[in-house]
Amino acid sequence: MGQSMKGNGGLMVALAQALAMDMTPFKEAVFETLCAAAQWPSLKGRIAGSGVLGVITATLLSPRHPATVKALMVRLCGLLAADSLEAISLGDARRAEEFSKLRGQLISSGGIKAIVALLAASEGPAAAAAATAVVQLALAGDAAIRTELLQADATTALLRCAARLSKAGTEEMSDSDAETEEDAAPEAATAALARLLAFDGDGCQELLAPVLEPGALKDFCEALHSNGQRRALEQVLRCLDLAGSRHDAWPALQKDLCEDLRKMLVLHRSDAAAAYLQALMSHFGEEATLRSCGDPKSLRRALEPLSGPGASALKATLGQ
Repeated sequence: MGQSMKGNGGLMVALAQALAMDMTPFKEAVFETLCAAAQWPSLKGRIAGSGVLGVITATLLSPRHPATVKALMVRLCGLLAADSLEAISLGDARRAEEFSKLRGQLISSGGIKAIVALLAASEGPAAAAAATAVVQLALAGDAAIRTELLQADATTALLRCAARLSKAGTEEMSDSDAETEEDAAPEAATAALARLLAFDGDGCQELLAPVLEPGALKDFCEALHSNGQRRALEQVLRCLDLAGSRHDAWPALQKDLCEDLRKMLVLHRSDAAAAYLQALMSHFGEEATLRSCGDPKSLRRALEPLSGPGASALKATLGQ
C-alpha cells in the first residue's frame, strides 16, 4: 500500500513527472472524482491503497502548480492519509496499519510541512483546504502524525489564519452565508480549531495547548468584534464555548465581549450567542455577567424573538 521513495513508480519518479507536466483540466477532473469517491469509507481504503498518494504528494510539492491544484491535492492528502472516524471505531487493526503507513509516507516526503506552510503563507482555497486537512490528520491520525503537526507548528498556523477574521470584516454584518474566497481560509481554520476542541479522544492535548492560552482566547473575542459573516462568527463562538465547557479556559469577562454577544443576538438572532452568555453566567456568576452586559432590560428584549435551546436557557436564568 502506498509508494516508496525509491524505485520505479516511486514518489521520486512521480515528483519528476509532476515537475515536468502541467495539470490539465482532465487530470483535475480525475482527482476531483477521486476526492468525491474517497468520502465513502468503503472506497477510501481502495483509493488510498492504490499508490495514488505518491502522485498527489508529488503534485503538492511541485512549485509549478497553481493554488487551486494545490488545494485539491491537500484535500486528497487529508482524505487519503486519515481514515474516517466511523471506520476507525470498528477497530480493524490491519486497516489502521495501512493508513499509518500512508501517513508515514506523507511525513517522510515533507507533505505535512508543505500543508502547514500553505496554511501559514497563503489565502483562499489552498489555505482553507490545509486547515481542514490538518484537523483531519490530527483527529484520525496517530502519535507520529500529531508529533509532526506539532513540530510544524500547525496549531499556531491555524490560530494565525483564524485571527484574520478580526481584520476581514469591514462591512456591515449580514445574515447572508455568501462567502468570498479571501474569507474562506479564516473560517475554515476556526472550524478546524472547533473540531480539535470538541475531540473526545486522547492524543491532541499538546496540539490544543496554544488554543487555550489567554492570548488565543482574546483573539477569538476580537474576532467577534469584527463585522464578519454569521457562520464564521458562530464558529468563533463554538471555539469559545468548547474552550470553556470542555477545557475550563475562559476569556476575561469584559463589557466589549458581552456587547458583541448582544449584538449577535439582535442582528443575527444567534442562539449560539445566547448559549455562550449562559455559559459565562454559569462560570462568572449572573451578577458579574449582567454588570458587563449593561442594561438587563435590553438583553431581555433581544432575547424575546428567540426560541432556541441557548436562548431558552438564558431566558430561564433571567426569569423571563
